[in-house]
Amino acid sequence: MHVVRTGHGRMGLTRPRRTLAAAASLALTLLAVPGAGLASANTLVAPTISPANPRATQPATISISGTATTASSLRVYVQPSATAGCAGGASGAANAAAQAQRAGSVEVISREPSAAFAYSATYTPLSAGNYALCAYLYGETAATGASQVATNFSVAPAPPNPPPPVAGTPPAGVAPTGTTATRCVVPNVKKRTYLGARTWLRRAGCSVGTVYRPTRTAPKGMVLRVTWQLQKPGSVRKLNSRVTLRLSFVKRPRG
Repeated sequence: MHVVRTGHGRMGLTRPRRTLAAAASLALTLLAVPGAGLASANTLVAPTISPANPRATQPATISISGTATTASSLRVYVQPSATAGCAGGASGAANAAAQAQRAGSVEVISREPSAAFAYSATYTPLSAGNYALCAYLYGETAATGASQVATNFSVAPAPPNPPPPVAGTPPAGVAPTGTTATRCVVPNVKKRTYLGARTWLRRAGCSVGTVYRPTRTAPKGMVLRVTWQLQKPGSVRKLNSRVTLRLSFVKRPRG
């Protein structure tokens, strides 16, 4: 500090010239930097969809990441028509609200991040065509900044339905006619006649083992059918393994 004498003989203090110069330089620097002292703008990475080639009626995963500098709102929508584009031209909150009102637009992610984030959600497109992912990240005030990104993708037609089973198709584990089994996959032969059970067992690579049957003749209106098998249906055994059966009298099926 410098000591100076006033006109009345009093002593006074003055600020150092260097300190005043430094303060003035700092003020000019702050004025020269745009937005100095304000939070950085929110940022978004373009959303992605997995698999890259989704199909209609098949679920897909939508992922989004970015950074929120303060408490912000994140909204991600799926727009069924990519040609319409995403709502824009206003503030982040207004754009998100406008997108939510569009016909067919579906909100898939709604979060309130306040730092770096990464979210995902499942979406199932109903039909083939062009789609757009519209993402909006915005704060409570305009000073926090807003970010908006979009990604277009195409959805392929739904996979064809499996053909209906053909009448007479052998059960699981039974080799089709004309093929040779390499192991015994025990079929379910309950309710079959002895000859029918023997046929299915041979086609499945198995053979008939011990057969328990009643010694008396069949009562009127009753027929002989397989009512029990020792080896569990669907179990896998060596080729030509024996299957134990029990035959009993049951009511004759109608028709």
